[in-house]
Amino acid sequence: MNIRPLEKKDTPEVAQLIHATWYTHADIESGFLRKEYLESIDIDYYLRLCFGSDTNFMFVAEENGKIIGCCRVEIQEAEPVLVSDRLAYIHDIIVDEDFQRHHVATALLETIETFVKKDLKIHLIKSRVYTFNTAATGLFEKRHYKDLYSEFYKKLD
Repeated sequence: MNIRPLEKKDTPEVAQLIHATWYTHADIESGFLRKEYLESIDIDYYLRLCFGSDTNFMFVAEENGKIIGCCRVEIQEAEPVLVSDRLAYIHDIIVDEDFQRHHVATALLETIETFVKKDLKIHLIKSRVYTFNTAATGLFEKRHYKDLYSEFYKKLD
């Protein structure tokens, strides 16, 4: 497996991978997430943000010429209460269903951690994970991420 920065030639494969994951999330939490909104997102724009930017980056995992995972990170101003002025916000860490539980997400996350610390001199990373995604929450816990706070939602019918 090779982890490398996103290249323009990767965008169709990565877009398909992202859409599939977003739609699965919308199906799982259909009472809260609007699939039609996710379908309307300009995924090409979302990916273009990562080219020539000093605040948006994406790395892909590749196996035998096939994109099997991706991770997008955005550099943001940190909330004033936090110990750092800037942080790296992980928007997506996605692995093809056939390659899950093969350490692809771990390799992507390790790459992001090293990149933001060594290249960008940022020492705080944040991500939001849906609670049903036990694989992702387990990954972050294994990598010593702290669940600093939770957001609770209730749909009133």
